[in-house]
Amino acid sequence: MDSATTTTPKAYHNHVKFLDNAGVLDWPIGSVPPRMVDQVVTKIVTPTTKRWPNGTACIVGGPSAGRRVRFILREAFDVAVRDRAIADTPVMPEPRAKSAGNKEVTDLTPAELRRLRDRFVRWEKVTLGGGKRYTPMVDALDVLLGTGMRAGEFLALRWQDLELDAGTLEVNGTMVSVTGVGSYRQEGGKAAGSMRILELPGPTLAVLIRRHEFAGRPTSGPVFPSRNGTHIQRDNFQKAWRRAHGDDLADVTPHTVRRSVAGALRDAISVEQASAQLGHLDSAVTEKYYLTRATTQGNAEALANWLQRVEDGDPGGTERSRPGRRK
Repeated sequence: MDSATTTTPKAYHNHVKFLDNAGVLDWPIGSVPPRMVDQVVTKIVTPTTKRWPNGTACIVGGPSAGRRVRFILREAFDVAVRDRAIADTPVMPEPRAKSAGNKEVTDLTPAELRRLRDRFVRWEKVTLGGGKRYTPMVDALDVLLGTGMRAGEFLALRWQDLELDAGTLEVNGTMVSVTGVGSYRQEGGKAAGSMRILELPGPTLAVLIRRHEFAGRPTSGPVFPSRNGTHIQRDNFQKAWRRAHGDDLADVTPHTVRRSVAGALRDAISVEQASAQLGHLDSAVTEKYYLTRATTQGNAEALANWLQRVEDGDPGGTERSRPGRRK
């Protein structure tokens, strides 16, 4: 099984439970109108709160669950159509979401990123003495700024993934969350093309070397461990991020930083190099570069120059507008 999809069977098993609880498995295959399918999917799309026997609350359902349930039903009814049990499928395509309008997503200027980093520095100074903080948010931000990794990839980073002498980092895993199980490290990446080797800019490499020395030069284990030495849970990292950035930067997430890295590389080099750095399949050009195993040569120098602009607080143009939350 592809390492990028090892959680898929568990996820679909949970969604089949949704269908069973809704009575779908008892439907007569030949008398199901599209309206019945839409009603079930709509109910699942709406998140609800469930409590486990130990009293822990969790959210079940949501848009992602609705899409998977629709996919399961479509595949099941397509089999029935191929076997001539029914003439046509009652599962209609997912309705296209209407454009919200005026929600343009923009990356951050170096000055805004510098303000975010200063906020993290102040937060660490205030909370470190009281023993309330463990997640090193400044180092985390510096590594995200110098790599453009996804939050899950960053949290899954291990010392054995780094070649500090060569100044490179291999992205070969991500943190995934499963309802009722929690977060754990998964080999592979979020999508095809996610596994990649990144050349590290000087400032980012310096952060990692310092952390390596402070940790006693370990050869394995998480680069950013939790208090008990395991990988930090995604929810805990997100909570620390929200506490550190302040209300006026509430819409700034690790994904915003990732977008800003892409913008910096696009402006300094090319869209293709930005795509190779981020390891995603957003365009035909990006897909072409994945297939040829694009390298990130030259990106480190461009990112080093950009990090210097962040350090200097270069405004880099006008402040961005915030017409809506980032997705």
